Amino acid sequence: MPAVFKAILGVFITFGLHIIVWLILEIATGYLTYIPTLSGLNYALTLYKVSLGLSQLIYVFPLVWCLARRQKFSWMRGIIIGALITALLNGGLWLIVFFVLS
Repeated sequence: MPAVFKAILGVFITFGLHIIVWLILEIATGYLTYIPTLSGLNYALTLYKVSLGLSQLIYVFPLVWCLARRQKFSWMRGIIIGALITALLNGGLWLIVFFVLS
């Protein structure tokens, strides 16, 4: 498989990971609303969902590190490109929220 296709698949893997993490956090915050003593954790998870650009470091960085150790550089480049696209889109949306909507 050519390196370009591996990089494109890496971008789609990153977006798939974002969707999986978002679904897990959506389910977790849905269940935490029923437990009143854990409301602080619910707020933390909601903030984590909103700031996907920063929170992706928790699962993207170890994946990139693992791919670098296995010398799968084309996959690694795709993962990094997907993470950068997500961070730039998330940063742009935060700028819109803070400066346009406030």
